[in-house]
Amino acid sequence: MEEVENFDVIKEILKNGDIYKFPFSYRKGIIVDTAFLLSNEKGTPFMIITTPSDFNYLSFKDNSPLDEEPDFEEESLFDLGSL
Repeated sequence: MEEVENFDVIKEILKNGDIYKFPFSYRKGIIVDTAFLLSNEKGTPFMIITTPSDFNYLSFKDNSPLDEEPDFEEESLFDLGSL
């Protein structure tokens, strides 16, 4: 009975737009993913399971040039004309 009470509290928190993040494993193994518990506009909770990625995002203050030519010499290119 205590689990139902806790779930009711979680459902109420999710209705306010909060997101609950926790580690999740399908088979209780050593591989653990990240899960997010949230609710839709009707208040029905659902879970999203994901694996964090290591993307590097650019920001407005990032000074790295995007259109810079690669730094190599013409001599280092293969000469395909001699084939």
